[in-house]
Order: sequence, then structure tokens, then C-alpha cells
Amino acid sequence: MKHLLIVVSIILCNQLFSQTEWELKKDNKNIKIYTREINGSPFKEFKAQGLLNGSAEKVIQILKAPDSYINWMPDCANAYLISRNSENSHTHYIENKAPWPVSNRDMVLRSDYEKLANQGYFIKISSQPNVASINKGIVRIEKLSGFWLIEPKDSNKVSITYQIHTDPNGEIPSSIMNAFIVESPFKTLIEIQKLLEN
Repeated sequence: MKHLLIVVSIILCNQLFSQTEWELKKDNKNIKIYTREINGSPFKEFKAQGLLNGSAEKVIQILKAPDSYINWMPDCANAYLISRNSENSHTHYIENKAPWPVSNRDMVLRSDYEKLANQGYFIKISSQPNVASINKGIVRIEKLSGFWLIEPKDSNKVSITYQIHTDPNGEIPSSIMNAFIVESPFKTLIEIQKLLEN
């Protein structure tokens, strides 16, 4: 119960610091994508919610294997584990493809896993931009924060909430980025569903 209250507090704090309500942008295949404006940023935050067939433990297995992210994360050009900080924490690298003439973006992220009283998981995602060297021709994303909330449901179903706000760095029009954050998380949950069914 204590862990669940901490998760709820974090989510409520995120909402309090936002100036706008969530706006539903896509609703298809049991997946909903919301976006909202964030104070002081031209880039919107997204929240993807889906009720998928499968188990919470299988979702965690997928998330704890960064080397396989390239197989299911849309536009992922490269991904690998940098370090396992503990049994419930790891740091990993991701490079995302961008359409010409925009340069590819990369990021170094830390994921910290907290098991909840309902047998679900809260995974905090934070940027660690200085952990890995920057490759020539790739722009490093320095500001990114968010979380995964994985909750088991009845009848072998799992609820997934995936919420991220980021600044892509460099010259990317906010209109392009704000359109990208609707389709990308939707495709992410679609691909996770495929893995859960295998």
C-alpha cells in the first residue's frame, strides 16, 4: 500500500505542474493516446494507456531487455544495455531514426523498477545524458522524464500506462514533434501486445 501511495503521489504531482488537461488524440485497439501542454515547453507530454492480453511479469521481462528494444520500439536504430545498477535498475542507450534532413537523436536513460502491492510495477525513467559519449552526427536528448505503470488485471490482462515528456534538442519544429508523440507510443504498445501474444 505504501508503494502504491507513492506512485499515486508522483502522478498527482505531475498533473499539478501541468497547465492543461489531457486531450485524447487516438483511441484504437484498446489503446488510448493523450497529450497535454507543459508549462514553459513548446513540446507536449504524452500518455499512452492500454489494456493488453498478457501478464505484468512478461511486460517487465520485455522492458528489462534493452538489447531487444530495436525489435519493438518504432524508429529505433540502436539500443543496448550500458549497466545493471542493481536487480531493479538499469541504464541503457537508445538511438532513434529521424527523417531527412533531421539528425538522428539518441538518449541515455535510467529505469528504476518498484514492485507494487497489487503485484504491478512502477518504472521511473530519467535522463542520464553524460553517461555515454556522443557520436558524430547524432543529437543527444538531454531532457526526458516519465514512467511506466504496469498493473495486472483479471482474465490474464495487463494495464499499461506509458507517460513521457521530452525536449528533442536542436531545431525540430514543435508541430512535428507533437504529431510524432501520438503515433510512436501507439505503435509501441501495439508491438508490446505482439510480443505478449508470442
